[in-house]
Amino acid sequence: MQPYLDGTWPGWWTAEKKNQLVSQMLAEPNPEKQQVLVRELQQFQWEDMPWLRCGEYFGLRAIRQEVVGYENPPNWYFWNCGFAT
Repeated sequence: MQPYLDGTWPGWWTAEKKNQLVSQMLAEPNPEKQQVLVRELQQFQWEDMPWLRCGEYFGLRAIRQEVVGYENPPNWYFWNCGFAT
């Protein structure tokens, strides 16, 4: 879970609906139903929060199929790559 889901994290967002959705996500054993709750939480965040903190440092690497020509070096450099048509 992301730390900003906990309202006690310094400077972070608190909302009763967020707390309800997080509690439901944690209690739901069905992965498909969890995914629905995650999407609901994400939509609520975009509607209710004035901004989103991306993080101080993290090593998550991800890529989409639409991005072509990307090599995965230690850092993200998007030279000579673009979106697939």
